[in-house]
Amino acid sequence: MFSTQNLLTHFTKYLLFLLCAFGVWVSQFGFDQIWIEGGYQRRISTTVLPVNVSRHISLGFDNLISDLYWLDSIQYLALGTAQGGHPALPVMLENVTTLDPDFEYPYIFSSLVMPGEGYTKPAIKLADKGIRNVPNSWQIPYYAGLSIYQIQLQDYNKASALVELASKKPGAPESLPFISAVLRSRTSDEVKAYASWKVIYDSTKNKYSKERAQLYLDHYDIIFGLDKLAVLYKEKFGRFPDSLNDLVTAGYLKKIPDDPLGRGFIYNKETGEVLTDNSRRFGN
Repeated sequence: MFSTQNLLTHFTKYLLFLLCAFGVWVSQFGFDQIWIEGGYQRRISTTVLPVNVSRHISLGFDNLISDLYWLDSIQYLALGTAQGGHPALPVMLENVTTLDPDFEYPYIFSSLVMPGEGYTKPAIKLADKGIRNVPNSWQIPYYAGLSIYQIQLQDYNKASALVELASKKPGAPESLPFISAVLRSRTSDEVKAYASWKVIYDSTKNKYSKERAQLYLDHYDIIFGLDKLAVLYKEKFGRFPDSLNDLVTAGYLKKIPDDPLGRGFIYNKETGEVLTDNSRRFGN
């Protein structure tokens, strides 16, 4: 049986919880009034408690308080203005994922929404946190790779690495290695891009994926071949060719090979390096 002291402790705990819940309801009512009065954007950023404070007043109901913050975050975003109009959003989502670190969707949500709101660094921080806290999720690294690094930062190496990481998680779609290889092909690292497509070609049972992988492999084979010919040209003439057409003139090629991807090549006469022309889309 509970002692009087234990009963008093439990009563005090639940009373404090009820007071917190009542406070949330009151603050929500005030939130609505602020919105109606037009002072929403000016005042809302001062109403979100810091993460360490939220943890201390949660009284063990971390998941419940996290859910309340999550619902507030959705409403906050829905009622706000355009980019940069939600200054409290990073703190709100930090609260959500600290109080309930296994809650997968807020991490995904942060990658999809926060970069467009102008909060790219907090989105990166939350994505990294999600990858650590929910290690079996393929969606967290996948959406971080595409939304933050591909679309927002155009960092195709990082985007490809995250999608590749996602492809190794339980339940990941079979298409993710293909997407990772496409992203890798947007970089200047032809060796890694070739390796990615070789893995797809050797492992996939999908006819479309194998055909596309073969096109990319042929594309990089041409690049590697042109690089080698540029080096041979330099060994003979003391300099790299001024253009790829010089390889034809010097008799190394009958003509410049057509690119199977339809993108074409960019040549750097200072280094003799041949690169993919990523300014042109596949098939154009």
